[in-house]
Amino acid sequence: MKLKATTVETLAATDKRQEIPDDLCTGLYLVVQPTGKKSWQVRYRHGGVHRRMTLAAFPTLSLADARARARDVMAAASEGRDPAAEVKAAKAPKVPKAEDNRNKIETLIGQFAKRHLKGLKSGDVVKRELDRFVVKDWGDRDIHSITKRDVIDLLDGIADSGRVVTANRIRAYLNKFLNWCVERDILPMSPATGVKPVAKETSRDRVLTDDEIRWFWQACDAEGFPWGPLGKVLLLTGQRLSEAAQMADSEIRGAVWHLSTHISQVRR
Repeated sequence: MKLKATTVETLAATDKRQEIPDDLCTGLYLVVQPTGKKSWQVRYRHGGVHRRMTLAAFPTLSLADARARARDVMAAASEGRDPAAEVKAAKAPKVPKAEDNRNKIETLIGQFAKRHLKGLKSGDVVKRELDRFVVKDWGDRDIHSITKRDVIDLLDGIADSGRVVTANRIRAYLNKFLNWCVERDILPMSPATGVKPVAKETSRDRVLTDDEIRWFWQACDAEGFPWGPLGKVLLLTGQRLSEAAQMADSEIRGAVWHLSTHISQVRR
């Protein structure tokens, strides 16, 4: 049909969708919906595949402007381009560029280690595990692109490799890191919020048998100072290694080791 401005404006809707080609402009179609809404569409081929591209609604886009736009689309298609894909890419939400890589996961974990983990007894372990599992997979990603689904997939992947306990530890470390990012106004909220441990851990604690205690005591005698006596202290007191290793003469009064709560917390 040779479309005219008056024809386009007065064309009535039917109970079916109408797609009317414009005889004066190859590839241009007027689409009329049963509701009466009208729009312009261009059809072309790219890579041997038929493509459709909606230009705009009528009367927002007039017949003359629709023809001009359609000719541009057909010209681009003749050059091997895909105009519809180009428009879609242009409209896609842009991931904010990180200035000086400030928002990269690897950069932020480095800052987390420097400003939060430094000086903590477990700091080196936390940093090493975050590097091993989080930076390895997410290092180059902008932190704002991380979703709750990403967190779950990361932990499930670790657990599925047979490291359930490790997955739960990474969850705890990741929570600390992401909450730190929230505190510093890097994130509005943590994507790990509500993510539960991947599985319940089975305790491996058990009580030594009398024979095992005797063998251990004999091994401590054979080991000698300082590790032998230290092993005996650990067995007899049940205290942490760090506490027993840092025992001071001033804490021994008579035959009793006086370990205050304050000292115990400092040594952890």
